[in-house]
Amino acid sequence: FRFNIAKRCPYIIKFPQFDTSSLRVTKDPNSLKPLHHPPMFTVDIQPRFTDYDMFGHVNNTFMLQYLDLGKAMFFNSITDEPYNPESIGSVIVNLNINFLAPTLLGEPLQVSTAVSHIGNRSYVLHQRVFNPETGVTKADALTTMAGFDPRTQSGADLPAPLRQGLEAHLED
Repeated sequence: FRFNIAKRCPYIIKFPQFDTSSLRVTKDPNSLKPLHHPPMFTVDIQPRFTDYDMFGHVNNTFMLQYLDLGKAMFFNSITDEPYNPESIGSVIVNLNINFLAPTLLGEPLQVSTAVSHIGNRSYVLHQRVFNPETGVTKADALTTMAGFDPRTQSGADLPAPLRQGLEAHLED
């Protein structure tokens, strides 16, 4: 018995190579189709070969990684302060995700990130993974993040620079 991968899984052979040079960031809300809210921050995602399952769909577990990339790029864009592991930061305390449509091989993807609520010690990010050509939402998520002081290992008020950056991206 010989397994012919090209015959059984032809989509593997045609998979484009991962190229990090195609990652770009845009803050232009007019670059996308109309949404329920204007995306405040958007980043292109290029799925990797290992993101796909045997059906040629992006496995749902990788959507969480795409959301994390969107969060990381968002945070880099809202504050000029370098990361300091000893300073007060944020931790994820709740994540709700809805998987709405499959992502097929070769589909372009973007992640938009906006702030839907800001409290004294926490805030909620609204994120969406979607195909920018069709506007089809693949997944959407609400992530609650809380201020955290690593020195005391306890909750903390949000630092002023972080709060200012979040307020600039607050949804209407």
